[in-house]
Amino acid sequence: MLLSAAIVLGMGSASFAEDLVAAPVDQWAGFYVGAHGGYGVANRNGCGDIGVSILDWSIWTPDEIDSCDGVDEVLTYDYNQSGVLLGLQAGYNWTPAENFLAGVEVSLSGGGLSGELDGVFGGVGTWEGLATATAKAGFTHDRFLVYGEAGFGFAKVDFEGDLNCQFDAYHGAAVAGGGVSFKITDDASIDLKYNHVWLGAAQASCTSQIWDNSDFLTVPTEIRAQGSMDVVKLGLNFQIGN
Repeated sequence: MLLSAAIVLGMGSASFAEDLVAAPVDQWAGFYVGAHGGYGVANRNGCGDIGVSILDWSIWTPDEIDSCDGVDEVLTYDYNQSGVLLGLQAGYNWTPAENFLAGVEVSLSGGGLSGELDGVFGGVGTWEGLATATAKAGFTHDRFLVYGEAGFGFAKVDFEGDLNCQFDAYHGAAVAGGGVSFKITDDASIDLKYNHVWLGAAQASCTSQIWDNSDFLTVPTEIRAQGSMDVVKLGLNFQIGN
């Protein structure tokens, strides 16, 4: 009797240990949702044009800026931003072959990657949001997944200028990166990923206030900017269907 019980207990323990160590490949398949936190560093650079002449203080409305090539260095800028991100993600995975995974994911992050700019266009620029949609492919081994991903997205920047030039701008983006995931249960996994984001050019208009020795002048201003962003995210995902 004791021998039979020991055999049954041993078989059960072995089965539990095997299940703990090796999650079936198809457990990665299906829909998932999750949340993430992260940290990013970014760069924003470009040029601007202020519609005023310091010779006679005449004012005009500048044209949109097609390119910063050849622009006077005084009217250019280049500065860095950094800060935290928090957000949500959702996606779907397929396992078309053993140890191979393909999937898609959408992610929305908010936060504050901020930096201070000096000079003619001085102020504080803050990347307030990043949205991405990516396709991924990778390889699974037991409870591990390693993958690469690429896609597109957009980012929102808020600028508060020293000369009262204030605006929001939206930059289209290309995204590429990769990550590693680990199943902590059959339905939950942790995910660590890195993304590089190429931020395309965006145009913005604002008004600057300039002192002309007798009064403040409200001057139309045009800004052109582009940049890049590097983000590391740590997420927790929950499988909601196979």
